[in-house]
Amino acid sequence: MNVWDYLLSCCSKEEGLVLLKINLINIDSPVIFDYIHIRKMTKDLTWEGFIFNTEAHRKRIAEGNRDYWNSRIEFNRYEGNFVLPEIVTSSPIPIERVEFLGKR
Repeated sequence: MNVWDYLLSCCSKEEGLVLLKINLINIDSPVIFDYIHIRKMTKDLTWEGFIFNTEAHRKRIAEGNRDYWNSRIEFNRYEGNFVLPEIVTSSPIPIERVEFLGKR
């Protein structure tokens, strides 16, 4: 699975890419999930022979969501070992803590 191509495919080609630096603090309660579990589930479900709306289909969705949720770890305990880390916060980040680094 080519993660970089997947990430780029999620970005608008018209607007270009923007690199931001975000200053996270403890009050943001940041956690990290490994999004690769959702990507693997999606890949499995788009396989040609997979029959939708069956018990196997519902089971695969449940497994992917379970694995994604169970991968959750507090930001300060993360050791850089996820394939596709996704940072999630429980509160909005004030614009003062977001720094524009560049556009491509």
